[in-house]
Amino acid sequence: MKNIVVRTLSGIVYLGILIGSLFLGKYGFGFIFLLIILLSLYEFYGLARASGASPFVVPSLVAGGSLFVIIF
Repeated sequence: MKNIVVRTLSGIVYLGILIGSLFLGKYGFGFIFLLIILLSLYEFYGLARASGASPFVVPSLVAGGSLFVIIF
């Protein structure tokens, strides 16, 4: 039960940050979204490492961030 409360509260905080970043303009929103993407990728690769895989973290973060910037 405690885990779901923590997840709900963190989801509310992230939602507030995303909605707040809309008021920063196009580039402010893009920067906040880029940070969220990079943190999500880093957490994903941490989970992959915990399961025994050995992903290329830094090149993948650079590729993911670059892909977002190019598309943005």
